[in-house]
Amino acid sequence: MTKRLMLVAASISLFSAVAAATPSTDADPDSNSQTPSRQESETDKDDPVFAALPSRPYTNRPVYKGRTEVMTIRIDHQFDAAEQSKVLKAIAEWNHVLNGHIRFDVSAVAFGVGASQSAPPASASSGTWVIAHAAGRGPDRGNAGDALAVTQRTPGGGLMILYDDAIGSADLGNIVLHELGHVLGLGHDRVTRLMSTNYLSDRQGCVDEETVKALAALRKLPIDQLNWCSLPPVSSEK
Repeated sequence: MTKRLMLVAASISLFSAVAAATPSTDADPDSNSQTPSRQESETDKDDPVFAALPSRPYTNRPVYKGRTEVMTIRIDHQFDAAEQSKVLKAIAEWNHVLNGHIRFDVSAVAFGVGASQSAPPASASSGTWVIAHAAGRGPDRGNAGDALAVTQRTPGGGLMILYDDAIGSADLGNIVLHELGHVLGLGHDRVTRLMSTNYLSDRQGCVDEETVKALAALRKLPIDQLNWCSLPPVSSEK
C-alpha cells in the first residue's frame, strides 16, 4: 500500500472513530439549537476557556446574557502540552469573539481514551466536534499543495484533522483558529483575513471584522454584540 493510500485509509478510520465517539442527536448539526440562559448555566468570563482574552487587539463588548448555543469539543490526547495550549488559546479567542451567543466547551475527556472512560453525551450541546492529531501529510490540493488540515461534519458534530508533516513550522494556533471558522459554518473568503483560502502566517492569526460580519450574516447574530480584532483589513495590506 502506498503512503498516500495509507493516509486515506487512516483518515477514513479516524472519521469512523469520531462518528462512533460522537453522541447521536435528533437535531440538525447545522441548526442553531440553544441551551438555557448563560445566567443559569455558567459564570461568564470566570470560565478560563471562555475568559482568556487574546493578547492581540480585540474589542471587548459586554457579555451577552441570553440563550447560548454550546458546541462541545474533544481534543485528541496525542497533542503534547504545547500543542494543547495553542488549541485551547484558539478556542478561547473564538469564545471571546462569539461573546456568549455561541460557546465552545472543551470536554474533560480527551478523544482517544477508552470507551469506559468516555463522558455521557451533554444534553445541552448542539453537537460534539473532535480536534484530531494525524501523522503524515494531508490530502493533495493540486497546485495549492497538501492540505494542512481538514474539517468535516459528521452526524451529531464533526471532525477537524490536523496533519503533522503538512503543518511543519506553521503556527498550529492560527490553523486551528481558521478551522474553527469552518466548524461554525464559514467557507473560504478572500475578503476576510482569517478565512482566506491560503494561510497568511501571522497576519491571519486574528478573527477579523470581515470574518465576524460574515458569521453574523450566516448565523443571524447581532454584529454589535460580537467582538473582533482591530487589525487592518486584508485589502489595505501589501
